[in-house]
Amino acid sequence: SGGNCTATSGLRTKTVKFGPQTYPVTGPSTLRRYNTGRYTVSGYGITNRSWSFPSSLSPLTGTTSNSIVLEALGTSSGYVTLTYRSCGVTRSSSKYVTISNSGGGGAARGSLGEELEATISGIYPNPAVEVGTVTAGSPLKQVSVMNLLGQTMQTTPQISGREATVDVASLEAGSYLIIAVDEEGKKVHKLVVE
Repeated sequence: SGGNCTATSGLRTKTVKFGPQTYPVTGPSTLRRYNTGRYTVSGYGITNRSWSFPSSLSPLTGTTSNSIVLEALGTSSGYVTLTYRSCGVTRSSSKYVTISNSGGGGAARGSLGEELEATISGIYPNPAVEVGTVTAGSPLKQVSVMNLLGQTMQTTPQISGREATVDVASLEAGSYLIIAVDEEGKKVHKLVVE
């Protein structure tokens, strides 16, 4: 029954404020070796962010933002974790990532996909041990090798033709960016040095 309400007071509102929140880590749960994945924690009021991950994963972007791009250089699986503060309380969120040994080399793939995808006609072998060969659809003008901090490790100027050899024997094992300049402009490719 509906009944009669005899209350004469005005409308009252109540504001509900939520306390500390825990937000999930999103991103791929499986990565192939030498491939990348983007992991993100989205939420309001997240501060003091710090990512941790297995030693087989290497960060390609900063480790203090809501999002991180990791490259699988080894095959040890484990948790990708963001520790952060929400409403002044320390929280952490994790996602287990399985690293598979299949695939090996080539352009980086994963959620980063097109950002690191090769636009050079080719680079081989990849991974490389002593030399890598860059090929392009038009004559190359210059090829540079940069580390992931953006430091130029070497430059090969005055190239004639559509192919250049890059000596990587003196570079430490890891991931590098190959910057190739040809008649069509600047193109970037990721190279793994073993």
